Amino acid sequence: MRATTLPTAIQNAPQYLGRGLSDEDIQTLRAANPNFTVIKSEATAAECAKLVQMAGPEFRVFNGRGGQEMVACLDAGCTGFLLAPDLVDYGVRVMALHDAGDRAAAEALHGQCLPAIGFVMRSIEHLICYGKRLFALRAGLETFDRAPALRPDPSGIDTVRKLALAAGPFPTN
Repeated sequence: MRATTLPTAIQNAPQYLGRGLSDEDIQTLRAANPNFTVIKSEATAAECAKLVQMAGPEFRVFNGRGGQEMVACLDAGCTGFLLAPDLVDYGVRVMALHDAGDRAAAEALHGQCLPAIGFVMRSIEHLICYGKRLFALRAGLETFDRAPALRPDPSGIDTVRKLALAAGPFPTN
């Protein structure tokens, strides 16, 4: 961060990696690096609200977690989401509805993709195994695995096929 004057960012994912920065760590990092202005958090809506309040309005908080609690995180002040491609089209539409002030429609649309989010976000390994399959099925692409990745099982393949069918293909425009 000290090597540039450009805005810098970090990703903080303690729930998935087993270790992360505390709010105090983030404050210390910000105090030492004024160009640290963006964070991709992997946090609950309550944790996002606390981070947004602690960091202030000039600090941009994006969240991930596959879009879990998306509307509540936006309500808490998150700037937006950085999502894997499997359901990114839903994320874009949920944010647009929320930004337009139609929270009820945003929640309803988010509810449509929650089963798929819940399925793929069980762990990082599960996301890599099944999230990419969800994306590939929706985008009409083949899926390839590289060792030492988690291998899919027949039940998981069946579930992800049903979820892809329910989510529909990616919009073409």
